[in-house]
Amino acid sequence: MRGGLFIYITIFLFSITASRAADNSAPKLGVNDVKSILLSYSKSESNTTTFDRLQIVLSNLTKKQGQYKKESDFVEYLYYYTHRKLLKKYDQYASLSETLTSGTYDCLTATAVYSILFTELSVPHAIVETNYHIYILVYPDSENEILLETTDPTYGFISNTNEIEHLKSEYRLANGEQASGQVDLNIDIERRLEDQELIGLLFYNQSVNELNRGNWQLADDLANEAINYYSNARIIKLLEFIDSSYKSAAL
Repeated sequence: MRGGLFIYITIFLFSITASRAADNSAPKLGVNDVKSILLSYSKSESNTTTFDRLQIVLSNLTKKQGQYKKESDFVEYLYYYTHRKLLKKYDQYASLSETLTSGTYDCLTATAVYSILFTELSVPHAIVETNYHIYILVYPDSENEILLETTDPTYGFISNTNEIEHLKSEYRLANGEQASGQVDLNIDIERRLEDQELIGLLFYNQSVNELNRGNWQLADDLANEAINYYSNARIIKLLEFIDSSYKSAAL
């Protein structure tokens, strides 16, 4: 299932051109960080069992980590083990709370799960955002760089240098193509997410999901949460769209 896409409202036009160079700021998304935002993110009651499955997986991985002589072998084990134990069914509208409790995931929530595990296990990684896609680089900018396609349970671990470079080229080419069934976004994004910006994209996708359902007030709340974590053009334009198309009409 290589190539999961961000969720975009089909009637929404992003009329911007934004290109930022990738940097080496590491994402910071540990278990405690996620616990602190999950209630607001999911807009539903969280409970003590939400993190049980994740904690079991993390505990087992912590025990396994020291048993591997090669770091890349451990990352490969972590990748497929996590898919077997936590990521059960792809759904482009999944929320992070659904992923943690039931295993339903999309490209963003799967990426978040892996980032949480890598953060807790001190594995260097970067999350790369493009127009329509997001992927993980483990040991970025090193000779041991690994690319993870987090929605692919069978072939998502890529360690071959030539294949990694080929995939990166494909993502850049895809930036110039309009996604099937979508409006022309007119954007050019390829950058590494910093700190907790991934949380902003999680909020953003759920905001778009709620807007597609007709829940514009909840969509507005989620978009405002999103911009607190990641002030970028996608989210700003979404807020402007909600304000002009829904809030104004409600007055």
